[in-house]
Order: sequence, then structure tokens, then C-alpha cells
Amino acid sequence: LVALALIVTGLGTGIFGSPNNNTLMGAAPRHRQGIAGGVLACARNTGMVLGVGLAAAVFTTVLGSAPVGGPVPPGMTSFASVDIGRLAPGAYHAEAWGTPDTGGDAQSYFTLDFQVSAESNVTEYYAVSLDHYFMSASGDEVDLLDAGGEGGWQRTGQSFHAWLHAEDAPAGAQPVCRFYAAGPNSHFYTASADECAGLRSLEQAQRAQAAAIGQPFLGWGYEGIAFYALVPANGQCPSGTSPVWRSYNDRAAEDDSNHRFTVDPLQHLAMQGWVDEGPVFCSPQ
Repeated sequence: LVALALIVTGLGTGIFGSPNNNTLMGAAPRHRQGIAGGVLACARNTGMVLGVGLAAAVFTTVLGSAPVGGPVPPGMTSFASVDIGRLAPGAYHAEAWGTPDTGGDAQSYFTLDFQVSAESNVTEYYAVSLDHYFMSASGDEVDLLDAGGEGGWQRTGQSFHAWLHAEDAPAGAQPVCRFYAAGPNSHFYTASADECAGLRSLEQAQRAQAAAIGQPFLGWGYEGIAFYALVPANGQCPSGTSPVWRSYNDRAAEDDSNHRFTVDPLQHLAMQGWVDEGPVFCSPQ
């Protein structure tokens, strides 16, 4: 019914609007048409503002507050939802209560028991302008990228599983160091303690060299622990996990280094011209 009403309103506005505007502007003398146009625009905008305010008042005072996705109480309409943010891993019990518009005691509208997994998605992105791949396990960073807050990064549809916090990860999971280099404008990830320590030592030396000559540091800078992951032993992942391969575009000479991490065997095989650096993480299936 709402959709039908909107269609009828839209058709009516379209049929009435143009002839009405033409009649009003045609009735005004030529030297007054600028004023007439301003008055017409002012009246139209005033109507829109008042209409939006009136519609919001109707929705908040007439429609009942029932849960979206759950059973709707008789005589009420579901029209809103509440964002509770990201929850820590564990078991949860949710309840929704409300008071009917007709008055009376508060009623329980629905209950829901659910589980938040300890595992987190590591989501992959690609930027056409850079021809670079990037991945993140941070929910806030993923939201920012999805909203276009960091330029032209788009999801590739690829992801794998890891753990955001050490206390949620299984025994044997290793911290994954994250580095960023301003030169190639790229990120690098490693669960190798030796590789992480080596890059951090190189960063310290290169920062000192850059400062000594008054130049900005453009090398690999340590950003922290990105997530925790299981790692292969002798190139093999434990049972119940899938290998995450690392591929390198081999463009250090052009100051354009970039790595891609993928759990999909077909995507891994499709990385023609990239250096295959083998499995580096193990993703829970």
C-alpha cells in the first residue's frame, strides 16, 4: 500500500508540476520572471521541508515501536532497528520490550539467543588506480573502506578467517605484523617473527638515515598486530584449515611493491606474473 501510494504521488507530481510551473512563469511579466522563479523555488522547498517534518512526526507518533525481523505485535508496524555495534565473542541473549500505544504495561515482543564467533573475517580489497590489493580484519576499517572513505578500494569477494585478539585465538596462533610503506603506498603482513623483527630493525635504520638527510621516511613502517593466525608447518596447514597463499608483484625496482593473500586456489593460480611465496597463514574452514 505504501509503495502504491508513493507511485500515485510521484505520477501526480510529474503530471501536475511541469504544466503548473509553465503557467505560473508564463503569467509573470518578462521583467519579473526572475522574481517569480525565486518565489516558486522558495515555495517548493518550503513544502518539501514541512512535508519531511510532518512525515517524521507521523512515523514517530502513530506507528508503534516493534522489532525489525521479529514478530510484529497486532496493530503495530515494524519500521526501525537498533544498532548495537560489534560484540565481543561469546553467547548472548536479547529481549525487546515496549509499551503499546494504547497504554498498559510493558510487553515482551521477542527474545533471541545468538552466538558471536571468536573468528573474524579478513576481507580483501582491490584498487584499480593502484593495481594493489589490501586486506583488513578491523571492522571499523572495513566500514570506512566500504563507505569509500579511503578512495577507490572495492571488495574482491575474497576473505579468510583469523582472530582479532590473542585471548580468542587457539594455541599456536601467531601474531601477524602489519607494515605500511609510503613509497609504494602498500601494506605488508607477516606471521614470521624473524621477518617482523627484521623489517622493524630495517625501519629503525632507514628512519635514522632519512632524518639525517632531512628526507621523509618512505620505507616499511610497523603499524602493529593486524590479527592472529595459524601458520603452516613445513608448508602444510593443520587439519580443518586451508592455506592462505602470499603472492608478490615483484615491482620493488619500480617502488610499487604489493602482496596479495588469498585462500582461493583458483585465485592463487590466476596470479600470473606474480612471485608465488607459498602458504603463510592457515584459515579455519
